[in-house]
Amino acid sequence: MRLILKFPLSVLHTFSSFPAATKSFLWQRKIQLAPIILSFFFLIFFCKPTYCHAVTLTWTANDPIENVSGYKIYYGSASGQYDSSTDVGNVTSCEIEDVISTLEVGKTYYLTATAYSSTSESDFSAEVVYTHTSVPDVVSDTVVADTDGDGINDNVEIYFKTDPLSADTDNDGISDYNELIYWGISWNADFDGDGIINLIDWDSDGDGIPDGEEITQGTDPATPQLIVTLMSPLDGVTLPAGDITFSCHTTSLSSDIDHISLYSNISGSWHQDAIHYTGEISRNEAGLVSLFHFNNSTEDAMTSSISASTNIEFSDISQFGSSAYLSGYDNRITASNSTGRYNITDELTIEAWIYPTDITPSDYIVSKAWNVNTSPYINYALGFYNDTKTLRFVATIAGQQYMVTTGQIAPLQWYHVVGTYSNTSGEMKIYLNGQLADSTSVSGQLDTTSSDLLIGGYQYSEEESWNGYIDELAIYKRALNAEEIADHYAVNTREVVADFPVHISEESTFQWNCAAKDITGESAIAATNNSFITQISSDDIPDLQQTVYEDGEDGTISGWDIINTTGASIKNVFDSDKQSRVIELLISDDTQNVFRLRNNDLSNWQNTDQFIAKWSMKLTGSYFIFLNVETTAGQRFLYYNTADYDLLGTWEFVHHGLGSNSSNGDWITITRNLQQDLQEAQPDVEIIKVNSILIRGNGRIDDISLLNP
Repeated sequence: MRLILKFPLSVLHTFSSFPAATKSFLWQRKIQLAPIILSFFFLIFFCKPTYCHAVTLTWTANDPIENVSGYKIYYGSASGQYDSSTDVGNVTSCEIEDVISTLEVGKTYYLTATAYSSTSESDFSAEVVYTHTSVPDVVSDTVVADTDGDGINDNVEIYFKTDPLSADTDNDGISDYNELIYWGISWNADFDGDGIINLIDWDSDGDGIPDGEEITQGTDPATPQLIVTLMSPLDGVTLPAGDITFSCHTTSLSSDIDHISLYSNISGSWHQDAIHYTGEISRNEAGLVSLFHFNNSTEDAMTSSISASTNIEFSDISQFGSSAYLSGYDNRITASNSTGRYNITDELTIEAWIYPTDITPSDYIVSKAWNVNTSPYINYALGFYNDTKTLRFVATIAGQQYMVTTGQIAPLQWYHVVGTYSNTSGEMKIYLNGQLADSTSVSGQLDTTSSDLLIGGYQYSEEESWNGYIDELAIYKRALNAEEIADHYAVNTREVVADFPVHISEESTFQWNCAAKDITGESAIAATNNSFITQISSDDIPDLQQTVYEDGEDGTISGWDIINTTGASIKNVFDSDKQSRVIELLISDDTQNVFRLRNNDLSNWQNTDQFIAKWSMKLTGSYFIFLNVETTAGQRFLYYNTADYDLLGTWEFVHHGLGSNSSNGDWITITRNLQQDLQEAQPDVEIIKVNSILIRGNGRIDDISLLNP
């Protein structure tokens, strides 16, 4: 079932983002109705004499071959938990009042949709969120022009405080008309508290990302996913040259921080150094029987044993490093119960992070079966409850099954689910995303069986296998309390102070900033750069020895040659910006022509003493600069380009990015410590000699030299 999303309000995971095994399985399951994509938008009619409004849910019709009978809208007051539903029939849109008859002012509703036929019902659509408030009417007795052609009459723009002469008043990449539709009744809210209403605020949540870019990427422009704040050096300070520590504070409101990067122009151009973070739950290990991180392995962290697996893949779609991916049919991880370690009787906790890619009846996250395939079938388990789209925690006491369930959940989202049982307190509970979802009173010792613990499957059915991702699965022989469970869920929201120690030996004015990215790919950068000045006393000036290989002043191109000369040329020209002679590189194809500088007789430099490279350049477009070095591990090429990240490398090529601003057509000077750049990627490898520099790119270059302190 395919529907078109208008003005999307949530992240949609595309078919191409899933592993090959997922794609194959999705194509095989043609008896399932495909999930809906749902949206709502604020319909605006510029009426005379009044300004009218309505809130409408909309979707496109399904392919007739799917024999859709109609559509249902589910809703509730919490994300992922839908307590009510309305069958809206076989239509493609409806007013929100048709679904929720009495809307409460100020209340937030979470909505999702399914399609149904005579035999089945699709999975939930992506969730949309609606907060109901009153909206003022605008009275206009005359029709006026739409000067900027954005679809909003000039007099209405004046009311909404948009610019009648600009189709995108706040230059955020989305037109005023579409932005008014997007924000709806929240058009005059101020989500980031900066005194600018959402409609004319280029960054409504204050996370440094334009609203239009967030909408295009599928993130929420109303919620800052990441907030980056620069701490030190403070803006405008003067510092002595030497060791300086850059510090920034990052808070992630949605998911674990993956890395924080320092951007600075310390080496003459903007470049990046990154610190990576891997989220880790802080656990009280009392009673912890098994812990599976699924970091590219089925190893149990408590026993160091590797569990056997069937049809399991590992994926970086994860809350913490990597996760186990299961395709939904005949897949499982078998944790042996030969020693009886999973025969837990008095207190039990099953905890996991899950990301279902499909919701099918009775799929198991984890199960321990009865000894024979007869009632009550289950010793204990966590998974979906029949076809209700709810999760259940089930356990058997004296041959009788007991269970607790969550509200309905949607696919393509991460959930933290925990089931607990305590004979001591006489309670059985299930938690979803850190909150208690259901509980029941029951006591007695849990029955035991000889069955193994199966992760992602069920012993007596290949079809009741998990479809999606499982991460951080833990089994305890005690019942975690509510505070522990909330803490384990809250680790998903990270707060990090990153420190970058840097040695600066130059006297100059520098700028710096920090950027962060979380595990979902959401990124942010501090709103403004910090600037500071360094000063060097005469006692601090190092005695540099320098070998100049090119400064252009001889008026020749001696020492240069071209690898693949087709359409390429090298010239020695006068540069008006530098007021000196420089080398000009002209290319026909920047992926084929390579310019190389060696000695005048075209022999290699073979410089065994100076491993700091320095050059000035004025390049446009993409480029690559290679330093050819001989090392204790053989030949290496240290290469640099416009990337805002460092790929590094473990073999012949080692990469560092100089930043996207390094090819803006201005002269910049680059200084790189080649030994440090190499050892950042290959710590045990040392440079023996530097032989040449090679350039793929278009522009001018000058003052190429090697130095050492």
